[in-house]
Amino acid sequence: MKHLKFGVVALFLLFSVKLMAQENRMTVYPDEAKQLISKEIYGQFAEHLGHGIYGGIYVGEKSDIPNIDGYRTDVVNALKAMKVSVIRWPGGCFADTYHWKDGIGPKDKRPSIVNVNWGGVTEDNRFSTFMWSAPYKIASDPNVDDYNWMETVMKKTMRHPNLIQGISLHYYTIPHNRVGLIIDEWGDWFNVKPGTNPGFLYQQNSMRDSLVAGVNMNIFNNHTDRVTMG
Repeated sequence: MKHLKFGVVALFLLFSVKLMAQENRMTVYPDEAKQLISKEIYGQFAEHLGHGIYGGIYVGEKSDIPNIDGYRTDVVNALKAMKVSVIRWPGGCFADTYHWKDGIGPKDKRPSIVNVNWGGVTEDNRFSTFMWSAPYKIASDPNVDDYNWMETVMKKTMRHPNLIQGISLHYYTIPHNRVGLIIDEWGDWFNVKPGTNPGFLYQQNSMRDSLVAGVNMNIFNNHTDRVTMG
């Protein structure tokens, strides 16, 4: 009986090794592709949230952390290596109170701003508007059911499509496929880490984030006739 058990185990192990040794193959048929996936779908997010900008991307010229004009060298190099197509900045909710002119000119003469949306901290606008090279022209919808706002945006968009490159919406319905759809908010929101500033939304990433990201990317890729940026 012992010999029989040993033989079964040995056979099972041999079969498992053969399965693991098999070569996995993937065949791609580019000529059968249905739609072109916009590279801007795979963008990055950089809102003034927590330490994402100040203390994160931007540490200042006098920081002990290696930097280029105040911007972390490792972050700059990583973004270049990743060949990031587009970065969503300054937000989000923070964009409601941010004016791009406040981020230009001599740093010591720029006005400060209170981040009323995320944490109530005061920022001095050292992070320059011109950190980014080629801005996109995007129209934004209201965060509530403001029909007049939405009607005005759509009329202007349909009448002068060259004024903007896309529309950022919370309610995703655009007629005629004449303007690209930019999905600027998606993903998971979890409870903040205890002991941190609630307005910083510091959350621990989990496997759920990866799964949700994969599902969303799949949806975007399957609707590239409408979705142009994520």
